[in-house]
Amino acid sequence: MREHNNTLPLRRCAVAPLCLALCLVATSAAAQKGKIIKGVFNPEAAKKAAEVAIKTSSFKYTPIPTDFTNASGLRLNPQGIRHSITPSANTILGSEKVIRPGLHIHIDQGTSYISAAERLKWREVRELQATLAYVSPTPPEHLASYLRHSVPPQTFQLLQEQYASVLKQIQAAKEITMPYIVYASLPGEGSRIQPIRIGEINEKVYPLINSLRHLRVALDDDPFLMRQEEVWTKTFAIFNPLLAGVITAPGKEINRKDGRQLDTREFNLYNPDGTDYLLPRSETLLVDPDEMDEMESYAAVREKMRNPPIKPEAAEAERTALLNQLPQNMRIALINDDMLPRVNFQAWAQKGYLGHNATIETFPDGNGFMDKVRHGVKYDLIITDLLVPYGGIAMMPELRAMDTSMPVIASSKFDRGEEDEEKLFKLGFDGYLWYNTNLNEGAYGYIEYLRAMRNYFHYKQKYNWQR
Repeated sequence: MREHNNTLPLRRCAVAPLCLALCLVATSAAAQKGKIIKGVFNPEAAKKAAEVAIKTSSFKYTPIPTDFTNASGLRLNPQGIRHSITPSANTILGSEKVIRPGLHIHIDQGTSYISAAERLKWREVRELQATLAYVSPTPPEHLASYLRHSVPPQTFQLLQEQYASVLKQIQAAKEITMPYIVYASLPGEGSRIQPIRIGEINEKVYPLINSLRHLRVALDDDPFLMRQEEVWTKTFAIFNPLLAGVITAPGKEINRKDGRQLDTREFNLYNPDGTDYLLPRSETLLVDPDEMDEMESYAAVREKMRNPPIKPEAAEAERTALLNQLPQNMRIALINDDMLPRVNFQAWAQKGYLGHNATIETFPDGNGFMDKVRHGVKYDLIITDLLVPYGGIAMMPELRAMDTSMPVIASSKFDRGEEDEEKLFKLGFDGYLWYNTNLNEGAYGYIEYLRAMRNYFHYKQKYNWQR
């Protein structure tokens, strides 16, 4: 009896390793079936681990190190020890070597699990987000180097403020998206994000993408904005697969309601006979300092001989002919942040050079103009600079949502074709008037406006455009 009692504990000890091994096998099998197991990665563990990370460090991005994956592609913990099943949530989210969230998160548990193929997509966007750390924001004093053309000081100051605002939007979008991206990209028990949470994410990410695109109208070559737009567009697409095509191709799905088809020559307001409406260079033309060398060149002299400046009597005769081809009693709005064209426009209007009984209103930005439209003011023609605070491209979605009938002609220093004409057309613009230095010529610059306006109304009548 004594011998039996002495050997019994030994037998139990011999069986213990076998039981432990069977438990591990069962745990591994259950994990592969997608069932939540205590001690293995699950939504609740991810939530707790993220909250710990929030308290111990600030939100930051660090590229995922190569020592996190071995040659076979298996995930390793930061100490290089291979896990028998999967890394725990605390190992992954608690590591200083990975992306760490900075916002309290709530992850819904559900029965819809992320497949291996889906997880790979989340991991790709996670690593793509990590690459944002390599491109820093442009310092405010250096933004001028990325401007597509010169702007007044007030506009430049506003661009700096918008840039700072976008940085805050980026941070807010990171805080709400990264916990889900990290969670969905990890191996283990990942469940799909609930629709209500996706809606909360879209409220941050979609406005951010629009802000980046609006800012890039002026700062198209800024590397930080360029990279941010690319990454956040792809991030939005992975949260909203059905909207991926719309967000990656802005404006492609906007349908004009006037039945008009794009013709680039008509859109650029060329004369009906195919010639250009541009004036010859005037003797009193205000020359851009950057063009001084060119103006002194032999090529410029030969051009001047071929296209002599317009003479007063010729300008008067053409003005009379053009005014008779325009509608009477027009109400025209000019939106431009540059003071000189606004001053010239008002002076021309007072002399009756822009239409019989025409009423002219000028605005330094789109805000004052849109306030009038919101209060029911109608215009027969709107001419807006593209690079102007809440004017140009920025105001078009709101304007077209309220009114589809008012014709809008874009006017910019961008060369024809430099701004995508199809994009402008689908955003609701009805023409493009190249804002060259002739338009700042007080004596005869109005001739170019009159020619372009005449051409628009000519095509409108010819094709029965609805606006």
